[in-house]
Amino acid sequence: MRILPWPNLAQMAFAIRDDDIGFFTPPEKLQLLYESAIRKGFKISLSVIPMQKATNDLSVPPAFRGKNTFHSVKENKELIEYLLPMVKERVVDILQHGYSHGGSSFTPELLLNGRKMGRLLCDGKAILEEIFDEEIKVFVPPWEFLTAKTWRELANKKLNVSMATHKYLLGTPFTVDKLRALINLVAFNITEQHCFTVEVTKVSDVLNVSPAYRHYIGGYDSRQSADRTFWSFKTIFEKLYAGNGCLIAANHYWEYFIDWEDRITSKLQKKYFDQMLDFVDGKKHVWKCGLNEIVQWVKLRESVIAEEKDDGVIVCAPQRVAGLTVWLSSCEHIDSRLLDTDPIEVEGTDGSRYAVLNMKPDEKVHITHG
Repeated sequence: MRILPWPNLAQMAFAIRDDDIGFFTPPEKLQLLYESAIRKGFKISLSVIPMQKATNDLSVPPAFRGKNTFHSVKENKELIEYLLPMVKERVVDILQHGYSHGGSSFTPELLLNGRKMGRLLCDGKAILEEIFDEEIKVFVPPWEFLTAKTWRELANKKLNVSMATHKYLLGTPFTVDKLRALINLVAFNITEQHCFTVEVTKVSDVLNVSPAYRHYIGGYDSRQSADRTFWSFKTIFEKLYAGNGCLIAANHYWEYFIDWEDRITSKLQKKYFDQMLDFVDGKKHVWKCGLNEIVQWVKLRESVIAEEKDDGVIVCAPQRVAGLTVWLSSCEHIDSRLLDTDPIEVEGTDGSRYAVLNMKPDEKVHITHG
């Protein structure tokens, strides 16, 4: 018996993360970019800046660029009106992207604000939770910069993270979890075999879900580079698919509209974005989900206990778990006499047997030998 990483027979998890959503984001741009993706069943995780600073950056419209004024996402009424129904329908989920996204890659926001960062994290989280009436569970650090002090603030606020694994580990205090994650990362760099433990890393109670692929404009500035970047995506995908991993594809909506045009100007980038979605859509048993769902599921799965007995294994969890998938050997069977809901048993194309369990809190599932 083996418990699989993902729910409902999924072989891997796939999510799209779009950063830099905020006061300046026109909802029409999001619709142009993601309408077909949502129709295909993909979910979009939006990293929202609570109080965006008008820095000298392409993510800020030319009329505001470089003014260094601060603008609350609450003031973008059209964006909120557009997003709220999709958040309620679980088509879109909301992540927190810093507080103001000030600074630069050389002087990132978390470094600039130092001791104030704890209060700003809290203020930003409160802004987003008031707007969307949802608990914010994932924090995306601007410029992928994290310090041990900020990490402790995130842990105190029960926030998880989405950033590159090696940068996450640099910003965390030393623990046994960190040592284990470093060993996994070194093993990955040697073997180049993507797996669940590389893309999903936990230090204490803070979970990091790393973007394995970035669909940024730099990879699509010519047909040659686009073909090379797309080949790289497919290679990463196949390795993660084989290793039961998760693939977070990071994106920037504003890159498709350089320089803040109403129409899509980065046509090659958009063409390959659509090809990426078609490629994923053509694969079986891919869980199309949001980052909040990944975090929630991983922590839920961690709570599942499998206890060895003389005649088999007892599986239970302290809270409700829907969709838990277990692989069964040829001699293993589920005793469903005491279960409220019968397990769904499925046979794979290779003859493997799987069972999907919907378990109530503290319900015990007995998997017997013979």
